[in-house]
Formats: sequence, structure tokens, C-alpha cells
Amino acid sequence: MTRCYDDGALRAGLDGELPAEALRAQHEHLAACPECRARRAALKSLADQASLLLNAAPPDVPVALAALRQHLDHERPASGGGRSSHPQSLQRSIPMTSTRVWRPWMGWAAALAVVIALLAFPPVRAIADQLLNVFRIQNVVFVPVTGERIEQLQQLNFDEQTLFIAPPKQTGGSSEVRAVASLSEAAALVGFTPAQPVLPRPSSSAEFAVTDRATFEFQVNVESARELLRLAGVNDVTLPDALGAAPIVAEMSPAVSARYVGDGYEAMLVQGVSPQVTLPDGVEMQQLGYAALRMLGMEPRQAATLAAQIDWRTTLVFPFPADINSLRQVTVGGSPGLLVSGEHDGERYQSLYWQRGERFYVLSGSGLTVETFLTMAESVR
Repeated sequence: MTRCYDDGALRAGLDGELPAEALRAQHEHLAACPECRARRAALKSLADQASLLLNAAPPDVPVALAALRQHLDHERPASGGGRSSHPQSLQRSIPMTSTRVWRPWMGWAAALAVVIALLAFPPVRAIADQLLNVFRIQNVVFVPVTGERIEQLQQLNFDEQTLFIAPPKQTGGSSEVRAVASLSEAAALVGFTPAQPVLPRPSSSAEFAVTDRATFEFQVNVESARELLRLAGVNDVTLPDALGAAPIVAEMSPAVSARYVGDGYEAMLVQGVSPQVTLPDGVEMQQLGYAALRMLGMEPRQAATLAAQIDWRTTLVFPFPADINSLRQVTVGGSPGLLVSGEHDGERYQSLYWQRGERFYVLSGSGLTVETFLTMAESVR
């Protein structure tokens, strides 16, 4: 077996930057090396995650999210970056498109920063009454964003690099993705019992991997965020100085991925516990939520009504482009989910994100009908 590839070489292979002979050699190595497959999967998965909400096609709602992604994983090219554990062979079957469901692992870190910048999906919280606000996401509300509003935000004359006093960075934990032999071994490493789907047909192989715990933090430039609101036409809310008084810290819990291959299909389930986020004291979180909803294009009365109804202590507001037919809201076990479906090279693929309490799930598959795929998601227990 050839020597294992480093992340730079794996990224180059993903981004089509290797000569044909070198790429062929890398694929041969990946076929025989589960550790390199897992690391390549981590790099590929965040590119998928970012492409739903960051890239120019469907959901690039906030211009600044692209800069945030670069800060979170500064070594990744613009197509994405981050960590996960999707097996490489599944990535071959399910194409990386701009409508793939994002991986919440790093996606939540991105979401948190964008919320604070009032650019997009806000997992913001109730008014602080302690030194620090600490919360976990337990519910999701999907908010459609019109193509017109997306285009307006994309065309803002704004330097997104100015949004942060201290750019997002990893301050603790590990980026390691480890292949494991079984779900029971994964459970021992992550501290929870992973749920399992009922497969549409028996699998011929299964692979499992674990993503380690990590901590990220960033500090907001309030004046820059205020300028962004002004440019976006949101003039009925004022951001407090407290927003940038201290770093915001996101503690990411471990996650588990399981990939199954069966007769004519492949499927992969990523799951984990939602992150714990610490915010500075003195921030009126419902006010920030209102401003974020206005950034997404809601009229003042509608935004005020929704902001008052949402429990910001436990709810992630997840925007998605309303004009994309391949995206739709579904219900999984009584919980709202966002389904992405399509076809590539004649093969169907789907990705689905949903939340159940503090646990998040991302199910991806190829070679299945939408109905079979949703039945599989419903079976996850």
C-alpha cells in the first residue's frame, strides 16, 4: 500500500487539482485505506454542507458566510471546508451539488457567527440575565428566503472580513476523524447510543467513523455588523455594544457516521448532540432574532410576530431558498426536516436534515426513491 495522503493532497483530489495519473493513484489508495477514506470524507462533507447555504447557487443568503467558512477552516478552498466522516465511496455515488444538505457539525458554528452578524439563520437566545448565556439547540424552524432577497444580499457592497474582531478559530479539541469497527465502539467514544435506520434491503457492507469534540470561538465587530444592517435596509433595530464585548464560544460534541451499501443503494447517517454555545452578557437575543429575520427579507410586522413566538433559547432558525424545487420541508417522526433531492448521471440522491431534542441527524442516500428514503428516515431510532 502507498503512503497515506495528507489533507492537502486529499483536498487537491476533491477539487480536481491533481493530474489524471496522480488522481487515479489516489483513488486506488483510497479504495484500500479506510483511514484516508474517512479523512477525505471529512473534507468532502463540509464542502457539501457549505454548498447548501454558502455557495452561489441555491442558498448563498449572506455574503459574509463565505468569509466565515474560510475562517473556520482556513485551509479549505472556497468550495467548503470542515469535518465529518462520510465514507469516500458514498461521496462518489452522491454528487456534491449546491443543493446538498449541510453538515450541522461545522454548520452550527457557521450559523452562530452569521446570526451574530445578522446575515442568516439565527440560533439566537433569550435576553441574558447571567454573566454568560449558555444554551443548546433543540428545535428547528425553517424559513424560506426569496431569490430576490438572496440576490440583494449577494450584491451588498460590504467587506465581510470586517465582521470579526477575532476571526473564528478552533481553540480546543481535535479535528481527527477515526474509523471504528462498530456502532458499539462508536458509542463508547461519543458518550451516547447512536440511532440506527431500518435499511430498505440488507446491506453488504457497513463502515463507521467518529468525529472528535472541538471548541471554536469568535468575536464580533459590532460597528461592522451595524453597517451591514444599514446596507441591507434594516433600519428598525440597533445592535448593542455588548454583542462584541467578549468572544462567543461554541463547544461541538462528538458525532458518529454510519455508511451502508446494499443492493442498488448506498446510505449514510451522521448524528450527534447539538453544540453548547456561550454568549456575552447583556445581549437582547430576541432583538437579534428580529433583526436576523428582517435580514432574511421579512416585513417588520411578520418578523416581530415570529420573533415573539420563537423560544430563542432552544430554536435554530434555518433559512432556505424558496425558489429551489429540489428543496422542501418534510416531517420526520413529528420533527421538521429539510429534504434535498435530485438526480446525477441518471442516479437519484437525497439528503435530509432534522433535529430531535438535542440530537441532530443528517441522512444521505443514493439509488432510492424519495418515498423509500423518507421511510428509512422515519425508522431512525
